[in-house]
Amino acid sequence: MVRCRYSSIHRSSSSQGEQTTTSWMPADEDEVKNWVMTGVECATSGGTQSELERREHPFFANIWQFRCKCTGSTGDSEKRLCQMHMWDCPIR
Repeated sequence: MVRCRYSSIHRSSSSQGEQTTTSWMPADEDEVKNWVMTGVECATSGGTQSELERREHPFFANIWQFRCKCTGSTGDSEKRLCQMHMWDCPIR
């Protein structure tokens, strides 16, 4: 029996840039057809704000995708790390 799972993705860039964003998730067909996201959270290190964004999947109707957008600079780091933490469960 497959259980729910946790995963995370991240992206880093210069903290002097306007923003850092993660990839849109879920991304591939297996994730869309076989898993449902039950929780998503954003976090940043070296930035001052993290924001969760949502859009409808461009290829699959009635499926939402999420990504994190991180902005600002703490001033003590040249890099800004943007993280997205995800929990999902099997559909069947």
